Amino acid sequence: MKIPDPIFENTDITDREIFSLMPAELKEFYLNHNGIVALKGGIQFRGCLKDPEHLSIRKIWKGEAKLYGIYSNVLEEDIPIAQDAFGDQFLYRNGSIIKLYGETGDLEDLNLF
Repeated sequence: MKIPDPIFENTDITDREIFSLMPAELKEFYLNHNGIVALKGGIQFRGCLKDPEHLSIRKIWKGEAKLYGIYSNVLEEDIPIAQDAFGDQFLYRNGSIIKLYGETGDLEDLNLF
């Protein structure tokens, strides 16, 4: 997959523990795209990395800012793979991409992946 207009792109997997928890299809993605800011900052794809921390999956999936601890309809196994400029989150859940609207907490299955 080609990510349009990246302004930052990391390829080094520095958080092997988080990478090991990923399903196979996400591992394939992260081997090629591991922490990206694209569309003039309009979207950030998190990565299996320790730095920069704001692009790390660990903090928002398993750490102090975990989404399932903030939103009641987010499951512990939901993987927060991206965030847009509006603060909406994109979660990987059972082979689908789910959009979490940050303001309302509503979920929308985007039928992607």
